[in-house]
Amino acid sequence: MQPLELTGQRKLAFASGHRFTLSQITPAMWMKYYSSVVNTAETRDGKRFPHFEYKPALVELAMNALISAEGYKLPAGVSSLADVPDWKAKLPAGHRMALGEMLGACTVVEGADEAEFGFDDVTLQTIWNCDADGAMLMHRPLVHHFANPSFDQERRYRLQSARFAVVGGSKGGKTMYYGAQKVLVEIYDEVIQSVEGYATNGGPVEDPAKWMDTSHKVLAALQLFKSAPTQPVEEEEQPEAA
Repeated sequence: MQPLELTGQRKLAFASGHRFTLSQITPAMWMKYYSSVVNTAETRDGKRFPHFEYKPALVELAMNALISAEGYKLPAGVSSLADVPDWKAKLPAGHRMALGEMLGACTVVEGADEAEFGFDDVTLQTIWNCDADGAMLMHRPLVHHFANPSFDQERRYRLQSARFAVVGGSKGGKTMYYGAQKVLVEIYDEVIQSVEGYATNGGPVEDPAKWMDTSHKVLAALQLFKSAPTQPVEEEEQPEAA
């Protein structure tokens, strides 16, 4: 498979034959998305009700990036969807949501080889662009080679991820949790060494901090702070002394 090209427009397609062209998602667009995600908890009658909602923000991201769409049955006398007033708002709601989900489709590949001491590797996979036949292909492995974060970098992340604000009082108010995405991007840029599986302008990615997609930075850097899995060992029962 060809490397994932980080530069240029995005070309997405549905199995139904509908195709879409989107602009490159800039860091500012991703950060606006992260800041629009709702992560709160309300206290009512002594009970806590968490609320996490990202879908409206993801749809807004997709609509802001959407340039054109093809494959729809046009009204009589209309030759292009762009000639339909406010055409983005008239797309099927399910199509808008699907476009957003495609933009956020990056996931972690577990079980990758262990890195050399002092370093860490994170492997991702994602769909990115459709091919000439409209098939959305999975790009994997997308490997990020890091130097291990310092204590200070870990402290920055832990402090930011723990920040919250309470509005209306602790007994009957709302707790708003702040995301750590901005700090994760900063740490990514500080500790990234190299990447595999990506390309910029048809060539290798010489400067991942400059060219890497922001959502990939956030997801990859987050893995550096995940606790290692542990396997508890149960003690064998000893036979009672006679």
